[in-house]
Amino acid sequence: MKPIDQNILDCMAEMAVLKNGAEIIPALTSNSDKRLHYFIIGLTGELAQAVFSVIAHISHFPNFDKDHRTRISLIDEEMDLRMPNILNTYPGLFNRCHYNYIRTGKNPERIHHAPDEQYGDIMDLEFDFIDSEMLPGPVGNAIINHTTNRDYKIVLRTEGTKILVWANVPPTARPKVFDFKSPDNNPGKALRLEQAKKVNRIVELKRHPELASLSLDEIWDTIDKGRQQELLMFAASHPIRERCYGTTDCLNEDITERQRLEAYKTEHRRKQAALLLRGADPFEPRMVPWDELTQAQKDEISQFAHNTYYIFYPEQLA
Repeated sequence: MKPIDQNILDCMAEMAVLKNGAEIIPALTSNSDKRLHYFIIGLTGELAQAVFSVIAHISHFPNFDKDHRTRISLIDEEMDLRMPNILNTYPGLFNRCHYNYIRTGKNPERIHHAPDEQYGDIMDLEFDFIDSEMLPGPVGNAIINHTTNRDYKIVLRTEGTKILVWANVPPTARPKVFDFKSPDNNPGKALRLEQAKKVNRIVELKRHPELASLSLDEIWDTIDKGRQQELLMFAASHPIRERCYGTTDCLNEDITERQRLEAYKTEHRRKQAALLLRGADPFEPRMVPWDELTQAQKDEISQFAHNTYYIFYPEQLA
């Protein structure tokens, strides 16, 4: 498994997982007792890798506590051989997260990894590496045996240019099928890029006011590909945030101060995951709880929330 740069595979994965923000990912509010639990069946192929990257970037919710982390379970044969490669691809992420190696079948085994005390236990993602025969029966049993009553299950499997999705239904049910035979014609591709460029403009003008005379495209070209990918994922996660809060405007008078702070903290955790997926050092200064951030770091995160209308609704001004 290798990190996927900005490319069409990510857009394909986003469309299948997000479905334009409807139907698939639930709106988990701060009072929800549910947690989101993904199962990705099979890890071969770049599209499966893109699905993993996308859901790790976008699946962050305001009801986070140590019992309500987003869980991502990867199922494949010979997982004991595949897992080290995945861990080495995202070392910072897995150093700071809980994960399990689970072997099913005649000789079951479960090995748990907890973050070292030096890192702290602050991440809202956790992972399973489930070693299972890739047959309907064993895979179905693996899903059933590793699901709790509070889980909202999303099962994903890739087949060539197709992504099959089961959203909170048994894997025996008929899946939603997303077939991207002509992904370059995807209308969402241009929109997500425009939104990411607007996010970038907000941040870069704060840091470098002298760039004010440059266009969106020119400012976008000043940042590296990894940063561009992170901003694209911020844009992709927008529909989830909108549904969790019922609005995109954190300055809306109907939003309470508590909800506003929850939105900031959720964005902070998304940002932390994005940094680690990009290869950031696990001791990076922003890898701390919200209350330990500097005021400047908090202000940068709140900037996103305060400019949401500009980012996602072209008729609004920044």
